[in-house]
Amino acid sequence: LVPRARLHVTRARGRHHGCVVLENDGGGLQGLQKQQKQQQTRVLSPLRRVRAFSSSSSSSGVGKSHAEDGPFARFMLWLFTNKMADSLQIEKKYPINEPPSYDDFVDTSFAAMARAGPKEQSQASLDIMLSMLPPDGPAVFRKLFPVAKWSCELNAAITKWVFAWMVGPMTLEERDVPNEWSGEGSTRMKSVVVIEKCRYLEESGCTGMCVNLCKASTQTFFNDHFGLPLTVKPNHEDMSCEFIFGQEPPPLEQDEALLFPCRVDCKTARNCSGADGSDGAPLPPCHKLPASNL
Repeated sequence: LVPRARLHVTRARGRHHGCVVLENDGGGLQGLQKQQKQQQTRVLSPLRRVRAFSSSSSSSGVGKSHAEDGPFARFMLWLFTNKMADSLQIEKKYPINEPPSYDDFVDTSFAAMARAGPKEQSQASLDIMLSMLPPDGPAVFRKLFPVAKWSCELNAAITKWVFAWMVGPMTLEERDVPNEWSGEGSTRMKSVVVIEKCRYLEESGCTGMCVNLCKASTQTFFNDHFGLPLTVKPNHEDMSCEFIFGQEPPPLEQDEALLFPCRVDCKTARNCSGADGSDGAPLPPCHKLPASNL
């Protein structure tokens, strides 16, 4: 028996990757065992599934993930993409019955970065998050979730499910989290959300987008408006990230995240010569980042 072949093609910032998936049409297919080892499907939540596969044609050399977005993810893509377009006067809008793809979401993010500086980008992202709350939302949150071990752990657990549509699979880790609010210097708690490989960074390849439209605005959202300490720590080497609830972040201008250079796979990258470290010269920070005091 000959299995049917279905070709899945995913687009990633101008590159195309093919992945052939063989389907059994009723007969026994021992040859599928090898194919199944190359491609795995994991159920992350009722909201979305991720089919992971390795792509040798990626310019970054890192395997990419093909995401099958569920109804909640598609709704959030529609909401965030249109709100970002409204905030920065981007003309293209998407009707609810034709929600944007993740690629459309990333393209709108690039358009937003081209129309505004780092602070304006972060403010636009923050305004989107605040617009989803009722008028007294932050005040009510502060009453319901005072700074304590249990509230940090609860918000970390919620984040794992609510933000999976944007950043991908996440896990929770228990650590000694440094802080000032406990009076003990640190607190052992399960409040560290670890993003295995950030979908937003992976699909955009953009250092500035990571910091301006995600890290900075998310930290401001929780620290300044909800009163709950949060530090977001992206790792641009392996594209992982950590949301550490309970840990106060440094001032943004003193954050080491502002020292990261452009990624070679970003379509707006500059000054990437010697990005492999071959010439020994340090690379300047990404040109889309705010100025650093470090």
